[in-house]
Amino acid sequence: MSSGLIQTHDLYRYTNSRYTAVASSVRCLVTFMLPAVSEDGDQAVTVLDVAPAPHGAAAVYVLHREGDGWQVTARRFVHFL
Repeated sequence: MSSGLIQTHDLYRYTNSRYTAVASSVRCLVTFMLPAVSEDGDQAVTVLDVAPAPHGAAAVYVLHREGDGWQVTARRFVHFL
């Protein structure tokens, strides 16, 4: 059973110094960044890049460890001008 996830190299092909979409059914591409974790391991910040957007967009999440999981304590979605 497929998860439905598509890897970046399935969506875009790098040719002639630019990326070209190769999957016409794709509506949005979200790139997840590895989180930055505090020294004590109880807080983290991560960024998601969202495309397409005219000048770019991103979501920033601040997380706090609670027990065996993480709780979102702040989030912001930004459009770049």
